[in-house]
Amino acid sequence: MNNYNYERPGEGFEQEPEHSETPVLARSRQRRRLSVFWLVFICVFAVLTLAVAVINVYIHSRLSEYESAQPMYLAQSVFDEYFASPDFNALLDEAGYVLSYAETRSDAADYFKSAAENGEISFTQVTSAFEARTDALVYIVRAGSVNIAKFTLIPTGETTKHGSVLYELGELMLIRRERPEPVLPEEKTMPAYYSAELEQEYGPFVLDAIRAYAKQAYAQSGVSALKYYEPGSDPYKRLGRIDVYTERWVKHSIENETAGEFRELDGGAFSCRVSYTVRLKASGRADEINTEDYTLFLRPNAAGKYLIYAQYVTGADIPADIYSEKPAQRLSLHLPSGSAAANITDGSTASGTAFTSNDRLSVSAVGICSVYIVWQEPPTAAASLEAGGKTYTIGEYGFLHELVRMEAPASSFELSFSSDAIIAELCAYGSGVLPSQLQDWKPPLLKADLLVAVPQIGDELTQFGGLLPLYAGERGLDVQVAALTRPGEENDALYHEFLDALWAAGVRNYPVFGPFIDSDAARAEVFAADNEYSREKVLDYQVQLLRRFKPEVAVTAGIDGGEGDGIRVLCAGTLLDAAGICGNSAHFPNSAAAFGLWEVKRLYLRGYDEDTVTLSYSAPLTFFGGTSALDAARAALGMYRSGAVSTGIAADSGSFGLVHGTAAGTPDDLF
Repeated sequence: MNNYNYERPGEGFEQEPEHSETPVLARSRQRRRLSVFWLVFICVFAVLTLAVAVINVYIHSRLSEYESAQPMYLAQSVFDEYFASPDFNALLDEAGYVLSYAETRSDAADYFKSAAENGEISFTQVTSAFEARTDALVYIVRAGSVNIAKFTLIPTGETTKHGSVLYELGELMLIRRERPEPVLPEEKTMPAYYSAELEQEYGPFVLDAIRAYAKQAYAQSGVSALKYYEPGSDPYKRLGRIDVYTERWVKHSIENETAGEFRELDGGAFSCRVSYTVRLKASGRADEINTEDYTLFLRPNAAGKYLIYAQYVTGADIPADIYSEKPAQRLSLHLPSGSAAANITDGSTASGTAFTSNDRLSVSAVGICSVYIVWQEPPTAAASLEAGGKTYTIGEYGFLHELVRMEAPASSFELSFSSDAIIAELCAYGSGVLPSQLQDWKPPLLKADLLVAVPQIGDELTQFGGLLPLYAGERGLDVQVAALTRPGEENDALYHEFLDALWAAGVRNYPVFGPFIDSDAARAEVFAADNEYSREKVLDYQVQLLRRFKPEVAVTAGIDGGEGDGIRVLCAGTLLDAAGICGNSAHFPNSAAAFGLWEVKRLYLRGYDEDTVTLSYSAPLTFFGGTSALDAARAALGMYRSGAVSTGIAADSGSFGLVHGTAAGTPDDLF
């Protein structure tokens, strides 16, 4: 019998409901629900991610644009370009540095190199209401605590697409506060004429004014400098627009205020130079030191009170109408009673007074600031001029016309002679601008840009026209004039007229004269082999000229059939030969030993018709107040008052042909 374990339906086993899904179908539906969720999630995430990316790109673009437009980044870029590893020789050109009278290019470069080596170079923004542009941002570059440069950033006039102002480099200037006094043998002292009386009377007022200005500029509340400035003047208007950048500093102090260099101007006005140091302090950081240096101009108002009407950063270009000094007055000299020297004040160079070794001459006047001496013959030994406890050497260069500038006004001076000498004229001047015709010659050059070889006196203008006004005056090149011949005894006045003419034409280095006497007899015998004009002697002299002055370019007169052609032919021929041999020590070894060898790049003959350069003499020249080079030459020819020199200028005076060397790059410039 089989045993069965029997269970009724519903007992022991769970019945599945009718139409139930299989496990596979259930899992499939669950997966579909999850896929929709992730799809929606991913889409939302992608949209959000894209939105964030777009926002980031937009913000980054705005920030990049904003940062690129910020002046601080451009200022840093300018600093890095010019001063991170400075080349001061190149910077002198980049910054347009103007050498002082006694300063050489190497001296200036050495000064800035030394400053950079002795202190870390940094830059900082400063405030100034006296820049040429009121919207300029001003930055000072320092080596340690010494200011060595300034640069400005100015708006370009353009903005970014979102309105940020764009800037560019404006001014770049090297700063050397103290310029050297003349020390080289070829230079002479040029002390300024400053008024001790003005400094004593107005110095305290000026110091008070500049202290008030500094305090207002650096945001000291309750301080105004307006009362020191002339209402309506440019600095008065700018005082209200000083942009203060000192908010991050806790306090500041004004130190080392100075006022000096007081100079009397026209119309009762005067100028002076002021400087001060501002020390900015803040907790937890090093002090920042700003040094400011200004030139002030003051004049009296209707009530007679002096107020500042102009103010410029020292070293900046000052308009001529602002800086108008009063003319110096010629003084009345008092000579010892019964003095034989009375004719040295008669205004004529034809008469003179002879002095011998150990002679002395005492002269007195009121407020002597300059003494002008016209020697009748070039002095052969140095003499001395004593005034105000100072001794000035005169006559050492053999100049016929000599100017002595006093370091301080004097009431008398004494001349002392160490050898025989003849003075034709003696005069003295007070403070102010000296007459333009007074000649303060520099010695002949050691290295010339241009050598103008003059066959005879007068040719420098009649043959070359506006050459000297153009190159010596307007362009300020180092131009040396060398005359092959010198006047005979019957024409001593020509020496003085020659100097007057050269000075009027813009030449500032004293000319040199050859040993050959210019006379009618000499012209007739110019080609004689045994006279003083023998070709070998003249060639020796011409070689010496080229080796001594080492010109880049030399010019000499044309051969046009006029009077004196023999001397012009000789001068041109020997100078051409000299250009070919002056670099060879086998020729004229004495001058080679004395001056070294030289190769002149170009030699031009006026009127020669090959490889020509034609100079334009018609343009107005700033140096001559808008006068053309040709008109300036005509005015200089007017200095020949004796009638010994023709007043006509060659029609082709601006045409030069190349006879030695390589042609110039342009057809209108010798260089």
